[in-house]
Amino acid sequence: MYKAIQEIGGYKIGDEVPVEKALVWQKMYVTSPVKKVGAEPSANADSVDAPKDKANDAPEVDNAMHDDYLNRNGDVVNNAIKDDKLKKSVLESLLKIESSNKKRKPVIEAIQNKLKTLN
Repeated sequence: MYKAIQEIGGYKIGDEVPVEKALVWQKMYVTSPVKKVGAEPSANADSVDAPKDKANDAPEVDNAMHDDYLNRNGDVVNNAIKDDKLKKSVLESLLKIESSNKKRKPVIEAIQNKLKTLN
């Protein structure tokens, strides 16, 4: 089970977060916005294989989360990019999506500026 340690994706601090979202957010952010608490439900042999299958689907899940991240008002996205501590690979993915989709110049510039600060 995961709990939010900061407000993210409509979840408030202390709210339980679905495992799938928590795992994606842990990959997206330098400092995870969620924390693992308690034990996972009991695992059997079938469920042990499930994470391996999910690992193969991770890019699709990441792209969906990246799309959700960008599907907000441009000003909101700009501020989020400046404030959020996203990993370089996530920023590069966001830049690729934004450049090929909405093409909002201020958002693209904000992502490029953030990437420059990471180099």
